[in-house]
Amino acid sequence: MSKSREKALSLKGYNLISFAVLAIIVTFFLLAPLFLETYYLSVLRNSLLFAALTISWFFFSGTTKYVSLGSAAFFGTGLYFTALYLEQSVLNKHLTILPLPVIMLMAGLLNFAIAFVVGLISLRLKGMYFAIATFALGEACRGIFNYAISDFMETHYTYIPPFSSEITYYTITVTAFTIFMLIFVLYRSKLGLALRAIGENEEAAAHLGVNTSLVKTFGFAISAMCIGFMGSCYVTIFTVTSPDIAFDFQFSFLPPMMAMFGGIGSFYAPLVGAVILSLLREFLGVTLVHHFLLILGIIIVLIAEFMPEGVVNFLKRWLMIKFRIRKRTF
Repeated sequence: MSKSREKALSLKGYNLISFAVLAIIVTFFLLAPLFLETYYLSVLRNSLLFAALTISWFFFSGTTKYVSLGSAAFFGTGLYFTALYLEQSVLNKHLTILPLPVIMLMAGLLNFAIAFVVGLISLRLKGMYFAIATFALGEACRGIFNYAISDFMETHYTYIPPFSSEITYYTITVTAFTIFMLIFVLYRSKLGLALRAIGENEEAAAHLGVNTSLVKTFGFAISAMCIGFMGSCYVTIFTVTSPDIAFDFQFSFLPPMMAMFGGIGSFYAPLVGAVILSLLREFLGVTLVHHFLLILGIIIVLIAEFMPEGVVNFLKRWLMIKFRIRKRTF
């Protein structure tokens, strides 16, 4: 048998295994409400939420090396736009009642437009200047919504019609898996290749014909749109919210931390990092209520110090070394 045929068969087998694993994972998440208690469903839901936020952040920042700390701006905008629309349509009858997926689509497109405009300006910056600018964007959005709510609404809070726990779970689950598929396709497309080329060497990518300004802006806007989708569906867990809740700075810091925890060298590593760190955060938050942030911070510092390539790449390298030692032994 020729080497090319062996390689093709090996690749086909790998694809079949990957598809089978993916099918099992999707089936598990879809059937989870049938056999899991409410608390464990909330753990799964939060893991999916942060995994989707992390992969959305990774699509732009992980590929281009332009570290964005503005996820809270887009998450909060998606959440608060949806909350306001639901309040003014369902509760106050001032707007046309629309299906939740349509409102979520509107929230995502709003974030795309905001990020596109902001990207045209802020992506001229690099390094810590870009990170500071995007973090400031989140604080600016919080201030704008706080000002608007306090001036034009009778109360500082926004009220949301209640959703059942099953609707909340499935809304977040379906949205998260949709984002995974969208980012996966875009990551393997010409846009994803151009973003990775910019991350390797922006000047060389420009010399090769990549319109770096346009590619960066589109990548930033798509990342913001996906983050906005997750913010929009996350509103279903609340019955009341406020700008301080929606624009929590944890949504700016946790996605890059989770991506770097898993590793930013491949598509799957940030997802693994997000799931592990979100589960660890949940476990420590329950068992060590007063100290879990300190312990979580120490773990992240240790990972950054001793495994800068991320947990996934470290384990892959360790397994390769161990396999070679065993092969030589036998």
